[in-house]
Parts: sequence; C-alpha cells; structure tokens
Amino acid sequence: TIVQPGTGTLNLIAGDSISQSGGAAIQSRTLAAQSGSSISLTETGNRFGAVSVSAAGNVDLVTQATSLALNGLQVTGGAASVDNRGGAVQFAGATNVGGSLTVRGTGALSQTAPITAANLSARTVNDAGAAISLNHASNLVPSATLAVRNASDTGNAPAPIACRSATMRSRMATFGCS
Repeated sequence: TIVQPGTGTLNLIAGDSISQSGGAAIQSRTLAAQSGSSISLTETGNRFGAVSVSAAGNVDLVTQATSLALNGLQVTGGAASVDNRGGAVQFAGATNVGGSLTVRGTGALSQTAPITAANLSARTVNDAGAAISLNHASNLVPSATLAVRNASDTGNAPAPIACRSATMRSRMATFGCS
C-alpha cells in the first residue's frame, strides 16, 4: 500500500501515536504530523521531501528523498531520529528536541535555522564524502558527535565538518568547529 498525495501535503494529526506497518509507504512532497504521543514513520518506501513534526513523545522518521527539508521538528518529551537514505538533509525550520537528536543522510547535512537538543549525533554516509555544516549561531547543543563516513559506514570519507553551538564552544573546537 502506498499513501500518495502527490505534490500536496499529507497532514497526520492524532491525540495518540502515529505509526506505519505492513509496508504502507508515504510518498508526498510535504508531510505534516502532529501527535500527543510518538511518531514512527519508518517504512523503507517512504519518500517525503519536506517535514514539519510536533510530538510529545519520540519521533522516528525514515525517507528516501533526494533532499529532505526539516521545516520544523518539535519534540517535547523524547528523542528524535531522522534518516534520509536518498540524499541531503537541511534544517530549514527551528528544531527543538528535549532529548537526543540523531540525523543521518547520504548527502550533505546543513541548516538555515537553529537546532536545540540535549545532544546531537550527525552522520553522513557517502563514498565521495558528504559535508556536515551545522554552524548556525543560535544552536544550543551541549554535546555532539559528528561523522563523515563512507557508504558502508565502515570508515571515514573525505568531506569537511563545520559546526557551532553557543553551549559547547570549547569542546566543539576540538572538531575544528567554533
């Protein structure tokens, strides 16, 4: 089963959890999801290019978009995981995660809006190298692990890492970040 609103927006709103099962893939230009609990959209056939999410619990998103724009990620009571297996990830809207934020992309990771999270794990996986540029002046991330890896995630790949956090300046300097 494929939920395919095409070029429009798929709006998912629930007072409880939102999840997928049985291979029901979402193929939509934009996904907007709001939950009073958790959101888990992890089917391998998902293809959504822009996401706005608000949840009181954990958020787990998997897509295969050429480019994924996170237009807003608000997670008040849990952690968030975003995995774009098809390309780049851009933080295009404010991201606020009460717990850990994990982001992975096969293309570059970049941002035009701030990230606030208890800790951040950011990884690119691409044999040619895919840069990580998370250097917004208003980032508030006390702990971060950033890695540029090959496609099989068995070794490092050649690409620059640029990052900044107002709450972790001294430690991030060891990664070549400010």
